[in-house]
Amino acid sequence: AVGLDGRVIDKKTVVAGLADTLEKLDPEDQRSISNLTLVQELIQWTFDEAACFVFKRNWKINADEFVATWSLGLFIQQYQALSTFESTSSRRSGRWKMARSRVLPPGPWWQQSTSPSCISADRLFEMPFIAWPLAPSYLLDIGSGEVGAYVYEADLLNGRVKVTRHTKIQDSFYEGFVVKDRVEDFATSIVQAFGIEPGLGRRHEVIAGGTTGLHREILLSDQEKRDQIFRFIGRVEEAITKQLGRTTVIRIFVPSGELEAQFELRGVEWLIGQASVDVSVGTVERWMIDKAFGLLLTADSSPNNLPDVDQTTSVEVEWVDARLKALGIHEAEVQAALRRADSDANRILDHEEFSLAVNAECALQAMVRRCCFSGTISAGGGSSQLTLTGCVRNGMAQMFSMPIGNRVPIVGRLFSTPATWEERADWVERIREGLRSSQFPKGVQGLFVGISAMYHAAKVAGVIERIVTKREAMKAFADALAQLDANADHRSIANLTLAQEIIRWVFDDDYSCMLFKRNWHANGTEYVASWTLGWYVTQFEGDAEVRERSSCNIQRISRGMRVRSQLRKFSGARLEPDMPAQPRAVRATSGPAALQTGPSLTAAAS
Repeated sequence: AVGLDGRVIDKKTVVAGLADTLEKLDPEDQRSISNLTLVQELIQWTFDEAACFVFKRNWKINADEFVATWSLGLFIQQYQALSTFESTSSRRSGRWKMARSRVLPPGPWWQQSTSPSCISADRLFEMPFIAWPLAPSYLLDIGSGEVGAYVYEADLLNGRVKVTRHTKIQDSFYEGFVVKDRVEDFATSIVQAFGIEPGLGRRHEVIAGGTTGLHREILLSDQEKRDQIFRFIGRVEEAITKQLGRTTVIRIFVPSGELEAQFELRGVEWLIGQASVDVSVGTVERWMIDKAFGLLLTADSSPNNLPDVDQTTSVEVEWVDARLKALGIHEAEVQAALRRADSDANRILDHEEFSLAVNAECALQAMVRRCCFSGTISAGGGSSQLTLTGCVRNGMAQMFSMPIGNRVPIVGRLFSTPATWEERADWVERIREGLRSSQFPKGVQGLFVGISAMYHAAKVAGVIERIVTKREAMKAFADALAQLDANADHRSIANLTLAQEIIRWVFDDDYSCMLFKRNWHANGTEYVASWTLGWYVTQFEGDAEVRERSSCNIQRISRGMRVRSQLRKFSGARLEPDMPAQPRAVRATSGPAALQTGPSLTAAAS
């Protein structure tokens, strides 16, 4: 409409063109006026004066024409994941070069500039790589009221992630440390939280982190406070460097709310599929067993033509390994348990054999959980989220969010003391209106994990650490609300009500289960289902091919060096017995005497 499409233009030109077009529009053309005004305000609010734009829909590449739609992105994302057309030689050189910076933490050049002139909002979104396999990763979760500190390490032998430390710094980063200029206190807190020893060691330490909640808002919308924070971080780097006796680098980025939810989902997805995870469950729901067995059938059936699951349905045991891999289940315990489930040893696993084995085998219960896992539900002070994912590993997820959290009644003073039933009813109606306006789905089926404030609500209701049906969860929340004292904490009332209404609205009555859990024990390690775990796991597993190829190259180089060394030793051993003893002794000397041995050595050699 403005005539600025199809070419690269700067912000000033775009804003001026929009303004000129708006002045010439017919006042009756309300749709064009609203659309151009929306674009104009969005560009002025979001982008720096140096930003440039290309407004384009139809793209021609050679003889092909493309339309930049979401469906093109979906196809490309899945096609690239399956593509095998890249030549072996180019992959080797490219992967190897990339792997050099992904084996150990980078050097001080990785440091984030603390100069205000070098920091822009777009650079804050650059997610650093942190899953170095040969060194621990120190990660900070800078939340609204506290700072989480996590140390992750790679277990390359078993292909797993270990958490060696996780703790909280119980103070707000900005209000508690930055505003009060507590540089030394924060530096000491970080060193103690991570357990970093001073003195000799690596040449430098790398600490990465992300900001969420209030601090995300500060860094993205307040230039003055952003500059103040990064000047503070620069001084903290200097303080830690002095304490440890080696250079320390701190790199902070800002994950969007959607990316934070995606990482939380990825972390939970990884945890729930661990065979040794501490999840209590009585009798596994029948629909969960049916769904898991149905997914195994796709190993030798088309997913679009999946037969109905009944007592007579069966699958060949030899075909299930491929499907387990697609689900991200590599544990040998699961594969062994499936073979044990074949009680009559006919290499055919029927539905009855599978059902009996699930109730007896922890490894198969983990497989069922992974097959039925469909997403997470979470809430905080200012918002609530639902993420939905498929059963295939690393599949694309969908996120629903509403701007209503458990602090809304407190900030808005919706409750009196004590809170009346009429006020509680108003809070319920406000939650339902938020779910409706945010287009939260209804009748969702599957196994969902409740985290953050949802977990704390379930803890009050007594339904944590085990899988419960929707009906069990609803009854527990209702009982907990009824038992609250009239003078109970307003936030407890708000949080329990919020959790109850989200579950009531979203999930199917018969085919949905919940697991409310925060701390997970698996593989001899305690995990916290935080977004930082998902960040590490995503990069650790995404780099598996790079590590494998790098290991092969390292082995080839090592073998070559060893063979060359042995050849040199062998060649020297063949020559030495023929050499006279005296010249060999003289050869070690220097000066004129050494020069005089030349003819003798030549003659002996000849």
